[in-house]
Amino acid sequence: MKRIQYLLCMAAAATIGLAGCSKDEPVMTEPSADNFMFNIVPDDFNAAAATSRTAYDPAIGNIVWTAGDQMQLYVDMAARQSTAELTDGKASFKAYFSLTAPATINLQGAVPASAVLGVKAKDEATKKVTSLQMALPNVQNATLTTFDPAADILIAQDMSVEVTADDITAGYKVVSDFRFGRPMAITQYTFTLDNPALTADETVESVTLTVNPGQGNAEKGLTGRFYFNPGTGYFVDNTGATVDATVNPFYQGQSLNNVKVAFAEQPKLGELVMWAVTAPVKLEAGDQMVFTVKTSKNTIVKTVTLASELAFVNTQLNTAGVKLNAKNCEVTPNEVPGGQSSIKLEYGEVPTVTSYTTSPITTTSGWEINSYFTSTVSGITGWIQTRSSSNSYILSPAVEGTVTSVKVLARGSSASASIALLDPDTKVSISTKTVPTTNTGTEITFDNLEAKNLTHAYISTTNATVYFGYVEVLYNASPKIVIAPDFALELAANDTETHSFTYSLLNAADADVTVSVPTDVTWFTANKGSTANTVDYLAEENTGNVRTTTITLTLKGGNSVEIPVKQAGTTSTQLPAVTDMTASAKGTTIDVTWSAVNFASGYAWRIVKTSAPTVDIDSGTTDQSSVTIGSLETNTEYTIFVKALGNNTDFTDSTETEVTCTTEDSATTYTLTISYTDFNTTSYAANNGAHTKKASNDEEIGYYSNQIMQNSSVMQWQKTNSYLYNTTDLGSITSIQITAPTNNLTVYEGTTQQPSSGTVITPVNSGGVYTYTFSASKGYFYIKCGTLSKTTQLVITYAK
Repeated sequence: MKRIQYLLCMAAAATIGLAGCSKDEPVMTEPSADNFMFNIVPDDFNAAAATSRTAYDPAIGNIVWTAGDQMQLYVDMAARQSTAELTDGKASFKAYFSLTAPATINLQGAVPASAVLGVKAKDEATKKVTSLQMALPNVQNATLTTFDPAADILIAQDMSVEVTADDITAGYKVVSDFRFGRPMAITQYTFTLDNPALTADETVESVTLTVNPGQGNAEKGLTGRFYFNPGTGYFVDNTGATVDATVNPFYQGQSLNNVKVAFAEQPKLGELVMWAVTAPVKLEAGDQMVFTVKTSKNTIVKTVTLASELAFVNTQLNTAGVKLNAKNCEVTPNEVPGGQSSIKLEYGEVPTVTSYTTSPITTTSGWEINSYFTSTVSGITGWIQTRSSSNSYILSPAVEGTVTSVKVLARGSSASASIALLDPDTKVSISTKTVPTTNTGTEITFDNLEAKNLTHAYISTTNATVYFGYVEVLYNASPKIVIAPDFALELAANDTETHSFTYSLLNAADADVTVSVPTDVTWFTANKGSTANTVDYLAEENTGNVRTTTITLTLKGGNSVEIPVKQAGTTSTQLPAVTDMTASAKGTTIDVTWSAVNFASGYAWRIVKTSAPTVDIDSGTTDQSSVTIGSLETNTEYTIFVKALGNNTDFTDSTETEVTCTTEDSATTYTLTISYTDFNTTSYAANNGAHTKKASNDEEIGYYSNQIMQNSSVMQWQKTNSYLYNTTDLGSITSIQITAPTNNLTVYEGTTQQPSSGTVITPVNSGGVYTYTFSASKGYFYIKCGTLSKTTQLVITYAK
């Protein structure tokens, strides 16, 4: 049986392993395949300096907390959520309770709170949870140096604490000595490149690891939903009975044999490192590990068949090396036959949810899905389940070209099920297709769409539940030159050699590309190279100041790309002044933007009243080409100055550029309405989590709710367990108006998120409409329930 090792969390970068804890480390064996290596790092492994909670050290105890980390607590089995509060890097959590006199309470919990789905079994006698329902994400967002914090599941060991009279007054107990363990295995995969069909500079979108069982072997679950007993440290079933995690810790129908790691900042293939969090399973001889690497140019499938056992362990860091060579490696170009390109949404990319979402969810690749939840139907577990509602839709990101067809793998819940392709702007139906009820789904195609001039695909379900396995959008891509956005050339003062660089083309011929430099530049030349997709360039020796220019690549019928060029000199030169500077007022706030200056290290800005130009009202620096200046006077003209900053070696600061702007009467007021219709009727827990909703100015406002549900046309708040707070700074909240048949709510105001210790506001009641008036410049609220409350809506008025 697999039992986690608990570790003591001390200061931010410090860890202490508990003496006497069973490590339970399976013996690792290496497969005989010469292109795959797997081992555990030695005990003297030195991790890099920790910069996040997912920093790793050999004891797996290096828990580095960050502001906003949320823990799902259970206080004598009652659900409470708590946000980490940091003091000198050490995290503490507030355990809220409903006691009226000092007593001993039991604490259990897990981090992150988003991984906890609910409680399946508990022991009333000991007041402890014995089966906690949790989920390990199938799609994880990682970087080259660390794994996804949302997948870094930490279990807090049971503990008992004494509640004092002071704690009773405060309403919570501050706890800073939780002991944590990691039940899941963390593996670092390093990829090496030795394949003529691949290039080191193609960027990586994602890597998916799939484990296929060998003949006669058991299915292996890598990700999915599971039950865990925080008291014993064992994987369990829904009754609390222990299960063998080395085979498959996930419960029936909720196991996936793969994990997908997506990269928001897409690394180069030649530098690829993947961190994945999986179940602590043991693979058998004959099992296949299939790595699918999706790059900007190719889809790479590398298959490794194990010759012997291989175990993922949760007590140390697992490391693996994977060679992308010609052996057992298939490379398929991404281009669709016929000169088309495509984008595709796979069901595994969509966040797992246990009830229909009440606001749109956006994936890392830009797809938007609204009013869905994750299917638990046998055979299509994990698929995107939409419902018969006009709000249920899937919207693709914009394509760089014109949509020609849309392919969907779908299964209907009944014979009446259908899907519609709509115009994303007008929502007018373009075509409707019936969706068969075939168990494994049917591929449905909307084609001949060229004349519609679509840049998005919008799929809607209106009359019955539909399950989606994937949605693929095919399009005729616009001709395009592709080159890294931060690509620039730098030359030494005495460099007179001919150099070259390469670029990529999409749906274009190299003969249609021209190369040019400004006509007034005589010291630098650039021309098409002798081989396709290359540029040769040459500079004369520089004996004066640093100098700059640009190379412009222009594609006939397509785009153009400008590449900055800098040649060092013997002295520094002044940067050019910023251009295209604009300023606009919103109430007493002014937004200023300008065009970026090549080779600037940043920008300095200052603001004065135009009537008093010698007195700076405010000033600062930024590394962005914009700044927002607030807290100004109404109906006043201001002058803003901006200059580009040099590096004091090659470049000196530019001269200032100025622009004027007049503020308005007052900050513009907006409203956000949260209604009972924003919550579903399934259960309290089904609504727990982060949500977004558009305010009156169409701004997406984030908020977090706990233990609130829709019941008989009201928002029902569950006694002392429920609360709601905003996660988006609202600038200055004017008031919150709560319409409530039964109001036992307490409203707090503050300047930081979840101000549970902020100032309590006393409402004015007018016929069941309670108005809470906020003091100046409070951008956050926190609403807590005392006893059962029922509200129909909350209207938050704020100014920005």
